[in-house]
Amino acid sequence: MRILKQMVDLLGLERRLREYLVGEDLSLSTAVRLLQLDKEAQGAILPLLTALRPGENRVKEIISFLQEISLRDRMPIASLFVRGDVAEALNDMETPRPQRIERLRGILKRMRFPRLTAMEEKFAAYKRSLSLPPRISFLPPPFFEGEEFRMELRFKDFRSFRELAAKLHEIAAAEDKNTDPLLDISRSR
Repeated sequence: MRILKQMVDLLGLERRLREYLVGEDLSLSTAVRLLQLDKEAQGAILPLLTALRPGENRVKEIISFLQEISLRDRMPIASLFVRGDVAEALNDMETPRPQRIERLRGILKRMRFPRLTAMEEKFAAYKRSLSLPPRISFLPPPFFEGEEFRMELRFKDFRSFRELAAKLHEIAAAEDKNTDPLLDISRSR
């Protein structure tokens, strides 16, 4: 009965939004997420969906980010689309569609999780500055919750292991002994 009610409710969506859902073969759960938006928000999100045609998971993620930002900042979802960076990402026809989707996702993620994205960017910059070889993976704690960073070495023999260990020793020796960049990153929570 619940599914039938949801299907009937979907008939209340604007025709172009219904056509988009059918044309992109999106699931009922995604369509219901659109039903949760008010008419103004539905109208505002339609050009984004038709221009960028994000996959189902990206649609759900974008809707969630928009709803959460709207709730937190007490502003209508439609007003988020007039922000310069959002509008620019949507209207940049020179950039391929997948990159525009990721750019928009990044903007919305920064708006939704400003501290987390700042920490991710700070960590990424520090990691780049280390010039680690590709066979060394360096990862922060998940969501920067916790204080333990993880490093993984990939090698095929002891000589390769020794080379990687020497590179890590060289990096550690070059670091300022009076500062702890990892502590600085994890403390910026």
